[in-house]
Amino acid sequence: MYDAEKSVLPNKHTGVAPIIVDTKSGDNSIIVIPGANHALTPEDVRESLNALASKHSVKVVLVQLEIPLESAQEALKVGKELGATTILNPAPASDKIDDLFAHVDILIPNESELASMSPSSDSEEKRAHYLLNEKGVGMAVVVTLGARGAMVVGKDKTTLVCAPDGLPCASEPVQDTV
Repeated sequence: MYDAEKSVLPNKHTGVAPIIVDTKSGDNSIIVIPGANHALTPEDVRESLNALASKHSVKVVLVQLEIPLESAQEALKVGKELGATTILNPAPASDKIDDLFAHVDILIPNESELASMSPSSDSEEKRAHYLLNEKGVGMAVVVTLGARGAMVVGKDKTTLVCAPDGLPCASEPVQDTV
């Protein structure tokens, strides 16, 4: 349920994440300025998701790491408790997310995030299988590959999804989105 008193925090700016795009390669970097995002507590997350679930069927819980890790973990845990499909986009990358994987059905890292989560220098597909088989991601790892598209790695099947022709990699951040 929307609560204006909890949703507006005086003296806290809105979190922002400007995206810097390399016009030659299409690669990007994101500069995160968390602001009020870091005021979100695990209690806020549990209360909000349970209030939502009391009125609607919660089918999907999607989480990024622009909130405190404890709050992200709580969102994923509550999502699983509610029977929702849980999705984690591990951006910005963190080396402290191992505890989250057990609560994740679908993980959506980009290439550099994937590399930071896997101890090997194997292919993206092998790294994704490591996260599925060794770290406990439940259903799939979708690796965003910039202008090349995305690779969907399930337990039994891998599918490469090509980016659409004419993808605007030079100036817009859509190459990191599937």
